[in-house]
Amino acid sequence: MEQISSDRFPPLSSKYPWLIAQNIQDDEKQDQFFFCTIDNELPHYRCRIPELLGKRIRGFFHGWVILSNHPYNNIWSLWNHVTSKIISLPTLVLEDGEYESIHQCCLSAPPVDPSSILLLTTTNKSTFLFCPVDSKREDFRWTEMSYAQQLKRLTSNGKLLVSLTCCNGKVYALSTDGTFEDFVIHLDIVVKYNEVVINLMLFSICPSGPVDSYRTERDIQYLKGSSTELFYIEMTFWEETEHTENKPSDVYLYKADTTCINWEERELCFKDWDITNKNIRCDDSSSEDSSSEDSSSEDPSSEDSNTRSDDLDRGSEIWKTYYKKKMDMSIEVWKVIDDLKDGIFYMDLARDYSVFYSPVVASELGGYLHIRGEMGKTIYSYNVKDNTISLSCIPSPMLPTSHVSMWECRLEDDHEEAKCIVDYKEKMENNNHIFLRSGSNSGIEFKNSHLLNIPFDLLKMIMELCVGVEYMNFRATCKQCLLAAPLIKWSNETSLRRLQTHSPVSPWLMVVDTRRGIITFTDPLLGDNYYLKNSKVLCDEHDRLCYSRFGWLLFWKGDLNSLVFFNPLTNDLRDLPLTLHDLESLCFSAPPTSLDCMVVGFTTECVYILHVNQDETWRELRSGTDPLPPVCFSDFYGRNVYISCERGELCVINNIGEKGHSWGPVEAEAPKGSSRSTKQYFITNCDQHTLLVTVGEFGEAVEVFKLNDSEEKWEKIDSLGKHTVYICGTAWFCIEAKEPKMENKIFFPRLHTKNKRVVFYSLDTCRYHTFDAQNFPKERLEDSFGTTHHLSLNVWIEPSWS
Repeated sequence: MEQISSDRFPPLSSKYPWLIAQNIQDDEKQDQFFFCTIDNELPHYRCRIPELLGKRIRGFFHGWVILSNHPYNNIWSLWNHVTSKIISLPTLVLEDGEYESIHQCCLSAPPVDPSSILLLTTTNKSTFLFCPVDSKREDFRWTEMSYAQQLKRLTSNGKLLVSLTCCNGKVYALSTDGTFEDFVIHLDIVVKYNEVVINLMLFSICPSGPVDSYRTERDIQYLKGSSTELFYIEMTFWEETEHTENKPSDVYLYKADTTCINWEERELCFKDWDITNKNIRCDDSSSEDSSSEDSSSEDPSSEDSNTRSDDLDRGSEIWKTYYKKKMDMSIEVWKVIDDLKDGIFYMDLARDYSVFYSPVVASELGGYLHIRGEMGKTIYSYNVKDNTISLSCIPSPMLPTSHVSMWECRLEDDHEEAKCIVDYKEKMENNNHIFLRSGSNSGIEFKNSHLLNIPFDLLKMIMELCVGVEYMNFRATCKQCLLAAPLIKWSNETSLRRLQTHSPVSPWLMVVDTRRGIITFTDPLLGDNYYLKNSKVLCDEHDRLCYSRFGWLLFWKGDLNSLVFFNPLTNDLRDLPLTLHDLESLCFSAPPTSLDCMVVGFTTECVYILHVNQDETWRELRSGTDPLPPVCFSDFYGRNVYISCERGELCVINNIGEKGHSWGPVEAEAPKGSSRSTKQYFITNCDQHTLLVTVGEFGEAVEVFKLNDSEEKWEKIDSLGKHTVYICGTAWFCIEAKEPKMENKIFFPRLHTKNKRVVFYSLDTCRYHTFDAQNFPKERLEDSFGTTHHLSLNVWIEPSWS
């Protein structure tokens, strides 16, 4: 990748999201700035910008860059890179000297506005630090103000405000450290003469995702304003394991249009709530609001704190009334975003948990939330519309310790782009020929479809084999295809009849989009997608896939609060008896149509089994006096159930369901393998052998081991022979390949980020690939970087119409 050095601000293009990295901890590179794009394809700039020497970028507001000196954080300034104007603020002096506690900043209005102030928050106490930006003011100095009493009055026990942002001339923040609820707070800033008054007002409670995605200490909430739109982002993470970083498991995005809010009505609605909440206190007698400093910030119109009325119980009717009013107001404000379109977010979990936003970039680059991982080496790119996350390495100029921001200020116009970018675009466009069939003579080369050379009867025969979207795409190709493919009212029955004429050579990757009510089946060999809509089940965001095998799904139906068998291709639905326990790591031995079908589930204390066609209730199996280790995966091998535990232990239940069953660890110690990172273990059976597949944290070092029963040890093998392994989060299995090109491969529920085809690992090449249009392995990848995985429910399923 080409690097361009410069001693001035580079001519960036507004069509691309640009990251600026500061290697502050490296003395040799402290004054160097790297501008690059996330996809790492364009040349990057290495710059020394005089206005930024010795300073750290803290934020972007109203076209200005907020800067502070590093590492002291006591000298702050504003820089406009278009006009080159710099506004230097007075030196900040803190009595406690804890300048490192300064966390976030916000410029309340453009500097030309007389009411503009720079507002800072700290992480160690409930105070604002603010300074007017207009140097002509008499009170051109820093002021410290406590907001503890005001915040507690609104939230009962919230202590700190975070995620400061500006939207439509107003300042907002989040209160997320309370035990009862998370709130969006409006900071009403009034500047009169030489006095600045900041009043906190309740804007809304924070919107939340599905009920079952409960918040944990690892979850993160962001607030970001742009023009008149206020965004709220909530990010949840997979369970953290030792030596691994938190990985995003779900992202929820909401938007509020502040121009549609009736502020007078809103203030009246929450006025009574605010007064009532003054009298509601949690059982925390040592709260900070009793300090003299906080008492001085008490609202003058409030009653004496010594004459408060009796505390109100949160279960009382008055509490319920005002809480419902608050909920209703919040629901009206926030709308779920299903498509970010041309907008793009960037969040940095590695350094300061900052968030940046660009409303318009090139259409093919928009619609993403780019999340830099905690280790500073990985970027997780969340596509809002597709509900997928792509994995990529951090762009090469950046160090894991770099402070990275996304440039939010206005960039150069397109005609002023750097020549290298123009050359790059022209080269890319010349390599992508697009041929159009139209009646115009604008110089575009005409190319007729080869389908027109096929006899009409043969074309109709081809169309009869097409299904769903494939049929509609074919029909839209040309007039002859339109005539050969009459309009069909598609239904599940019509689709299934045609799908049965296909002979799949591989299980399909099934993805359930509960938001749109669409089930997608992807053929990993051909790359074709098949769609089902309006399914009777798997349409609720609270449903949970548990296991897949023999063409059947076992899932937890949220609205029924029960386990259900479901064949998505026949819509056959079979309820299981209710269980009083929250079972995890379920698996079953045979299709539910078989008399031998047995379901097994685990809790922390017991194993529960159900003979589907024989028992009416679940049976409990005790493993002994010791509690079970946390179970991650389980799978049947004949009458035995093999279990992979959280810390890598491997266990087996022999002859499960029979009187002589036994429980114990697999004597063979789990193999270490060549990967130094945390590994996942997947146990399956293959041709009378027990196999163990280990996968590194980011897909590196995929290895396969076979259990040697006689010597009680795992032996590494380099080939699966004629077999293929399919792995996903809730089910994995090994089957004999139906075609030679499918042999000796391990398929994962991931797509190549660029060609959108299913990714597999070849034991022949020890690399990741995808099949191309001719079904040959292409796109060599070393690991999971450059791949995309679905956050929606997904599982491998073997198509079955019985």
